[in-house]
Amino acid sequence: MAVEGFNPLLIAWTESLAVAVAVDRPIHETTPFISLGSAVIRMLKNLGALGIAGLVIVLAGIGLIAYVSPLIATGMALVVAGLGLVVKSLISGMLQNFGMF
Repeated sequence: MAVEGFNPLLIAWTESLAVAVAVDRPIHETTPFISLGSAVIRMLKNLGALGIAGLVIVLAGIGLIAYVSPLIATGMALVVAGLGLVVKSLISGMLQNFGMF
């Protein structure tokens, strides 16, 4: 179909959309689990080694808090240190993506 002033690719895409709707089938089939899995992988790639070390420290701190009461101060210190490392890594990664660091 040739229509003057319109992009032929847009017209072809619109016609295929009409066919897909007429057949009553979804155009894009996505699974939310695939999206969630790739989001976790992207987050771990953006964290880097320092961010992953921070997550390990956070988990170790929470483990100490849950395990024994007298070690609450040590556990809290580990949690705070780990969160600091995670935040620093995320901000550094964001600034690198913008080309500022």
